[in-house]
Amino acid sequence: SEAYQLYLQGRFHWNKLQINEFEKAVVFFKQAIEKDPKFALAYSGLADTYTHFSTFGDFRTKDYSPQAKQAALKALELDPNLAEAHTSLAKVLFDYEYNFAGAEKSFKRAIEIDPNYATARQFYSELLSASSRHDESIREIMKAGELDPFSRAINVVMVRYLARAGRLDEALLQNKKLNELFPNEAFFHYWNS
Repeated sequence: SEAYQLYLQGRFHWNKLQINEFEKAVVFFKQAIEKDPKFALAYSGLADTYTHFSTFGDFRTKDYSPQAKQAALKALELDPNLAEAHTSLAKVLFDYEYNFAGAEKSFKRAIEIDPNYATARQFYSELLSASSRHDESIREIMKAGELDPFSRAINVVMVRYLARAGRLDEALLQNKKLNELFPNEAFFHYWNS
């Protein structure tokens, strides 16, 4: 129970999508692992956090990719049927190793295990969009939005991938929704000017 509470605190900070919050998330995930070294979710959270350092900060991917992969593999070793662990590994394979086939296989496995895990669908949508498979990408990000309608990250990605797919009217409508959900996020208002 205590390890799970620490894990939830880590996810709370991870969801803020800021470097200083990721640093806090790492502390909480490591504390959860100290409390329960066999707690696969904490390793998955740690992997996800390491993966995001280079995306949101001024870090080289090689600075965190080994730790991200190690944590993802440990999560899978502890629980091979954990959707979060498959998603973590898929993100590492996609972001760091450019192994699209391996990443897609892991994303699909995560979604097979838990079709309601919105983050798996969000990250899978990213791979599909990068592969110019826009219809599939939109389908996945929309499903992620249905599963977690108040996720800032999912709503931002939805705007981006709709625009990338050339569906600008839908992207503008989604951007309006995003601005209504997060009115104090100045970054999201760029389409309104």
